Amino acid sequence: MWGCSYLNTQQVDVILPAHGGEIIDASSEISKRGFRHFEYPDGWEAQLAILQGGNGGFFVRSTDTTFRFKAAYHVPSGEHFGMSFKTHNPAPFRDKNEITSVEWRLNAYRGDWQVPASIYRDWMETTFQPKQPPAWVKDLEVVIYAPYQPLDISILPLLAEHVNPSTTLLYIIGWYDPTMGLEPDYPPDPEFGGFLKAAHAYGFRVMPRITFHGCSPYSPLYPEFEKYQFRHPTRGTKLGYSLNDPTYDYPTAYINPASKAFRKYVVEQMKTLYETYPIDALHLDINTSVVNDANGLIDGLTAAEGNVLLHQEFAEAMPGIVLGGEGVHEVTFLNTNLAQQPRKSFNEQPHPISSFLFSPWTILYGFHVPNADREPELYQPFQEAYIVWGVLPTIRIRAHRELTNPNMVRTRGFLKSVRMGQSWEQTWNIDVAQVAPGKYPPLYWVDAKTDTLQHFVGNEVENFVPGVQNATSLAVDTTTGKLYWTEKTGKRTGKIQTANLDGTNAQLVRDLTSAPLDLALNTASGKLYLSNTWGKIQHMNLDGSNFQPNLITGLKTPQNLVLDTTNSKLYWTEQTGKSTGKIQRANLDGSNVQLVKALTSAPRGMALDPVNRKLYLTNAWGKLQGMNLDGSNFQPNLITGLESPGQVVVDVVGNKVYWTEQGKLRRADLDGGNVQDVVTGLGELTDIALDIQLGPVDVAAAPETQAVVEQTSLLANYPNPFNPETWIPYHLATDTHVEIHIYDTRGSLVRSLALGHQRAGIYTSQSRAAYWDGRNDVGERVASGVYFYQLQANNVSLLGKMLILK
Repeated sequence: MWGCSYLNTQQVDVILPAHGGEIIDASSEISKRGFRHFEYPDGWEAQLAILQGGNGGFFVRSTDTTFRFKAAYHVPSGEHFGMSFKTHNPAPFRDKNEITSVEWRLNAYRGDWQVPASIYRDWMETTFQPKQPPAWVKDLEVVIYAPYQPLDISILPLLAEHVNPSTTLLYIIGWYDPTMGLEPDYPPDPEFGGFLKAAHAYGFRVMPRITFHGCSPYSPLYPEFEKYQFRHPTRGTKLGYSLNDPTYDYPTAYINPASKAFRKYVVEQMKTLYETYPIDALHLDINTSVVNDANGLIDGLTAAEGNVLLHQEFAEAMPGIVLGGEGVHEVTFLNTNLAQQPRKSFNEQPHPISSFLFSPWTILYGFHVPNADREPELYQPFQEAYIVWGVLPTIRIRAHRELTNPNMVRTRGFLKSVRMGQSWEQTWNIDVAQVAPGKYPPLYWVDAKTDTLQHFVGNEVENFVPGVQNATSLAVDTTTGKLYWTEKTGKRTGKIQTANLDGTNAQLVRDLTSAPLDLALNTASGKLYLSNTWGKIQHMNLDGSNFQPNLITGLKTPQNLVLDTTNSKLYWTEQTGKSTGKIQRANLDGSNVQLVKALTSAPRGMALDPVNRKLYLTNAWGKLQGMNLDGSNFQPNLITGLESPGQVVVDVVGNKVYWTEQGKLRRADLDGGNVQDVVTGLGELTDIALDIQLGPVDVAAAPETQAVVEQTSLLANYPNPFNPETWIPYHLATDTHVEIHIYDTRGSLVRSLALGHQRAGIYTSQSRAAYWDGRNDVGERVASGVYFYQLQANNVSLLGKMLILK
């Protein structure tokens, strides 16, 4: 044994490829608990230790290529610690009284830990020449622990709805029937062939599991292989899993793979399996168990040499197979392109060193990850380590209900993140939003935590425009179905971008030479209004042309732009002090700037209700306030007790006000009553926009082609307000003749829409809903104002209200 001591814990960190990768520094619990050792190769995965200082350090490595047993020791002593390294003799030890050490090298380096790690990784590649993974392994997005038993083909279409099958690996545990044969025999379950064929038809990759060197003590083969069973190096006891547990039905004896007879038998079993069932990969459980066997050499080989040979023989017997394992280290990475990454202790501080060393050849995925919905407190420490280690997203799906139960929000959020192509870190660390059942207008918002634009589809939140950096505002063009948003790109620069409402076709509208604060759209005139940190309100066409940089100047951080197109007015807020502000307005051409109301609290968000002619305002005191457009009839306490309310919008169709509040969207009636959560579990919301071009969406509703309607109903028309056309959606419970009549406020019939005999079903899309072009029965355009529409169907008469704004 040799080493170095009196190293300062405040100045030097120890980085080890041990237990998945860990760092020991002054804050580590390990550094305070006392002596600790790391055995190679099971616990110390590569023969490397990095001691990192402020701008460099030194590293210790072995150049041994024969997988000799060795160990590293961390010995704390107050504010200092020592590191020691030792070479072990091969067992049995009784006749050995001396030892020859492997070669150790100590080198200094300048830079961070990746400098010595890269040197060692290059040596690993040159020395061991590991097997490169095939393209499909590199393309994997998720590993799913499929149901244990029985194998259920009917779960495959559900899985296919939640993930991309071609980039999904199904890890199958319950694929064989232990009642028909015991390890090392693996008689397939009668359903396995059909399950495999169906999975491949969907495009999934399939990986069943076996025990790498397991043999049941109850197997008729055990007497033949018992003499090769691993024995503890000092105690000489036989090793295995649950060998002395009488309550466990399937104990496993660990057989040394150095045994030629054992390797021959298990390889032949797997060769037959592969020829009958064209699996894509084979998981080898316990394959990293390399024991300093008290039996000594078997058939002239050490346990490590037998381990390497069994992996190679599996690969030769099953050409094209991908081998996976339970963990990874220098003995196994030569031939395994997939490996579970266990978290063996939760006292360690994870570090990406092991992933850095092995990931070019071995893709890591999760080890028996707890379900985030059922066991959130157990899931979290796995999540924290797997983000650091860069582990491929992995989830356990036990039954159909975990895919269909709306309460499994974290499970669904995890799979949705994978489906959206988010990074592995984002998938493991996804904020899971929950949408409360109800009818909502299409809402869009900016989440600064995930740098995305989001909305909800059905009862799930979707990140539909990723990579939105430092977005400050968001608006919807209801005429063309476009989103516009601003981003701050520097201290004094920014840009305006646009995309379709589904996130496609994102384009730059204009680069800005000032940091943007807010924007508003006049869709009727095709104009965009913009405020910035230079105290200006600017004006341009929606395509960025005809830019007017000084429409209004001399303002103090103008924000919360809203338009009253009926009266050709522009409103905004300004913060005049730490706890004061004001609302101002001007004509749309920038003239006639007027004070609307001085505020005794700092404004946060503002929205305009064009129907009821009101402004709604949130402030730093946790209030939602209301007032008329001229500032009169001020309601300072419409809603109180809110937690940092932010931006606000008004739904004039549903008579609701919506606002952001600390990771959630909320709504209330326009009079402040009936406060409800709409979406919870969000990130940091910076703006919200409402699309009233589309009608309300029922998040519990089924698609039109699948829904069964129990009651005839009339829904809100869309768009509303509108000009000049709108669609009137409805549901029919029975086959019936349908008519829709449109009346003005005096009750005079304006237009009749005879829709004929229609089958029961949902008529909500533009291709199925009733269409009105805003004309009366003689083809004349009707005037602006409120109109009523009446559905008559099978003795049912229902009435709705709509508004034309020109």
